[in-house]
Amino acid sequence: MKILFITSRNILTTCGELRLIKNRAISFFEDYQIKTDFLVCRGDKYKNKSREDIGAESTLEEFLYPQNNIFKMKKQQKKLKKRIFELLKQKDYSAVVVSGNLVLSLCKQIKRNFQQVKLIIDVHGAVEELIEFKNKGFFGNIVRSAIYKIFKTQEKKYFHFADAFFVVSKALKEYVIQEYNVAEKKFFIVPCAQSNVVLKFDEKVKSRNEARKRYGIAEEEKVFVYSGGVSPWQCIEESVELFNKIAMRLNNCKMLLLSGDKTAVEKYASEKIIVDSLQYSAVNSTICAGDFAFLLRKDCVTNNVAYPNKFIEYVQSGMKIIATPYVKDVAEQIDEYNLGVVIEDFNDEPILNLLMNSEGYMLDKNNRQELLNNVNFCNRLLPCVKFLRGE
Repeated sequence: MKILFITSRNILTTCGELRLIKNRAISFFEDYQIKTDFLVCRGDKYKNKSREDIGAESTLEEFLYPQNNIFKMKKQQKKLKKRIFELLKQKDYSAVVVSGNLVLSLCKQIKRNFQQVKLIIDVHGAVEELIEFKNKGFFGNIVRSAIYKIFKTQEKKYFHFADAFFVVSKALKEYVIQEYNVAEKKFFIVPCAQSNVVLKFDEKVKSRNEARKRYGIAEEEKVFVYSGGVSPWQCIEESVELFNKIAMRLNNCKMLLLSGDKTAVEKYASEKIIVDSLQYSAVNSTICAGDFAFLLRKDCVTNNVAYPNKFIEYVQSGMKIIATPYVKDVAEQIDEYNLGVVIEDFNDEPILNLLMNSEGYMLDKNNRQELLNNVNFCNRLLPCVKFLRGE
């Protein structure tokens, strides 16, 4: 059994959308022996950058064009369509997955010419992201608004051709149904998690002790962690402000602020705030130093339907998670599995109550393991596999 995956997303270099697509393909292959052939059509700004291989015995064909060259983009899209038809005529594929707005118009042509092939549209988030986070300057925001209208129109036009959808959250499923009237379609909720993660308490404690020693953190000190970028939507300013409010009422606490952009976060460094920049591979072993993790977001459609990669990292770390209610699936799971506190209006009082009533490190391991089992790729992809098999 094989899947043909057609995308305009960046699946060439390391990034969040590649991580979701790659891990999903690996699980399809390792857990269910389903291979994926990838066709990518997008601008070539990543052409000469270091590549990340998807693996899982997948194949990759590229249809790249110079950035912002519409003529050459159309030419490559024509080549892509021809190649899709060549492959589908071989009748080797159980499903076609279409991922990204720049290839969405292919759904109509695929479904009309190859009705026997199951068509799945891969939705990573809401297109409202283009208009909710305006930071490109006046003309840049005008362009983003125009692109938003085009993409929204496309989704209304082409989503009806899908047999099913991949979405990253329950909230995103509800959004797609409400916006595009596709309640009769199948939905597979597959967040960006991992497969078969087993929490090993001794290893976590070892990593925790090593990291705290490295940063000079005393055993009795409570550590609040922010790990992420510096984009406004990630609420780094709000996280630092909230920590400073807590620090005024709690003496034995520190904040560990980790970001890939160390220059941008150095301004936050102080006696109580430790700033560092790490390779991605070192993040998971380092954040174990913390007791509490900030995952704050503001109220907007983009956040409402998201499922941040960071949430699963925090669950695995053993930290209690401090979140706002606006990432809906995350807030529900924090409450359901008792993994922290959901706060309104960046209020510090519930955090202090959580701190006073917290148990020791990782004593809620069973709850964390239950959640990780629930969201892992192998379990979440099983309904899709049954769908592909016609079960």
